[in-house]
Amino acid sequence: MSERAKDAIRGICAIIAYLLLNSIPILDIIAYILPFDITKNMNLIFLFNIWYEVVQIVIIVLILRQTISRHFNKYIANIKYYLKNYIKYWGVALLLMYVSNLIIIMINNGAIASNEESVRTLFETSHIFTFILAGVLAPIIEELVFRLCFYKIIGTKDYNKYIFIILSGLIFGSMHIIGTNPTLIDWLYIIPYSVPGCVFAYTLVKSDNIFVPISLHAIHNNFALIMQLLASL
Repeated sequence: MSERAKDAIRGICAIIAYLLLNSIPILDIIAYILPFDITKNMNLIFLFNIWYEVVQIVIIVLILRQTISRHFNKYIANIKYYLKNYIKYWGVALLLMYVSNLIIIMINNGAIASNEESVRTLFETSHIFTFILAGVLAPIIEELVFRLCFYKIIGTKDYNKYIFIILSGLIFGSMHIIGTNPTLIDWLYIIPYSVPGCVFAYTLVKSDNIFVPISLHAIHNNFALIMQLLASL
């Protein structure tokens, strides 16, 4: 079997593992086993979510360990170069996302995306836990799944790269809409969510290092959380 085929299989296995782990109602199972109702304690729910995302990351890293190890060593050795040369792409993503969001909010009579409302509610409950979940863990697991895994499956040939960038961005955007009981107008928000997804995918293609989009994604999420924190003061 060729290395290309092995890469594709690893990517598929990692995605399947991610989907299976997210389809299991593990919190309900734990709540049933425990002698107290964990769902009534938000701190315990936050800690559970952190633990469960770490478990998912560990499993995906084990599946893709060879690629991730190689990328990590290269990233650490050239971190200044990567940040200096790729931070501009985050600026482009932020600008395009802001403009498209603004247009949709105007069409939607000032209403924001359901996913954004959920994040804001989460943030009001606990700043620290939200920073850990959205600012640290989410960029890691989302980039590993929606970027690295899909890149391994689709391939690195020139024409495949464009398919990967568009497909990765659209799937990434869709995952921020699905599960929030979206209305028809909510689906317009797939545009601002897909924009950074496409940009992050492009930086993976250009740098051939998954830690570049992970870094940009973390910067993006933490910037949004800091802005929200400042607005609440």
